[in-house]
Amino acid sequence: MWDACDLDALSLSKTTGMSGPEWVTYLEKIGVTVTRDARQLLSSTDFVKTSGVSYVITTDGRATQLQDRQYPEVACLIANAFVEHNARVKRAEWIVPMHTPIRHGIDNCFGRLFVISDLSGIWLGVIDASYCLDDDHDVVPVYVASKTTQ
Repeated sequence: MWDACDLDALSLSKTTGMSGPEWVTYLEKIGVTVTRDARQLLSSTDFVKTSGVSYVITTDGRATQLQDRQYPEVACLIANAFVEHNARVKRAEWIVPMHTPIRHGIDNCFGRLFVISDLSGIWLGVIDASYCLDDDHDVVPVYVASKTTQ
């Protein structure tokens, strides 16, 4: 099992140019439960796909030098990493990549993707962007520490 502290300086797989709906299909195929809100967010025209990008993530928000935070696919890569490594976190922590919030859903609110991995499986969902992460010890914000394009 992973501890959230193990997410420091974690290298993620290189992106392959999948669109948001392609991520949904892929993640469900490998056993990740994708919530309705996550499907809507990934289908948003604000979702930007990339190809050949490698990310390193950290839980230390001060460690990142990157001002551009439009990386919602990082949540998809984290869910994929949980499956690849057959990993679960020690307790039900929400891993929330601090990407630029994206409009989604019927009420058109802003949200961020989150990944949770527990005994029941791996889930990709959406948390409201206005949710105060500092007040919840079960929420672990992660940041992109570095990004390279190959």
